[in-house]
This record gives sequence, C-alpha cells and structure tokens, in this order.
Amino acid sequence: MNTPELSTASAGEAIRVLRAHAEGHMHHLNRGVCPDEVAGHESRDADCAVCQALKALAASPAPGRTPLTDEQAADLMRSLVTAGRNSMSLAKAANDFFGIAPAGGIGGEL
Repeated sequence: MNTPELSTASAGEAIRVLRAHAEGHMHHLNRGVCPDEVAGHESRDADCAVCQALKALAASPAPGRTPLTDEQAADLMRSLVTAGRNSMSLAKAANDFFGIAPAGGIGGEL
C-alpha cells in the first residue's frame, strides 16, 4: 500500500500522500521510527513515505504565508495582552493584526 520513498516532496505531493493515508490507501511502514507511543509522535522514518510527507509539509510554509518577523510577533503579543482575557477582544485583536475582515455576524462584528 505504500509508495516508494517521497523524493524531494513538494507541499502538493505531501498533501496527496497524507490524504491517501487519511483515506486508508497508504500506511506508515512501522518498521523503524514511524511516530507512535514508543518512538514519539515527532519521530519520522526516512524510509516511510507518510513520515516523509509529514516532514516535508512541516518544513514548508503555508501557501501565501510567511513566518512573522520578531517585530511582528512582538506587536501581536502587545495587541493580545492589551485585549485582556476577553475571548472576543482577543479574536478581534488577532483579526485586526492580520487584516482579516469580519465575516458577517451581528452588525458585521465577530
């Protein structure tokens, strides 16, 4: 059920492999260090296509997204701390920071 090792997997190929795994068409090899309770959930086997797809996807940023700079992360933390513990305020602060417009809701608010 497994395919040969994943060669320099693109994010698209990694998603295809992980989808096949989720649908039951492909499985971890479980002959080395595939993730489990013994090897650990972050463990990856170099010979397992599913492990390599997980590794490739973790290494590639989400499409259209780049990691936050240190300055952006600090700004986000200040926004969230200022918003306090109110979950609606936290959600609004995060949306404002990332420039996400509210999607409907009562009066156009979250």
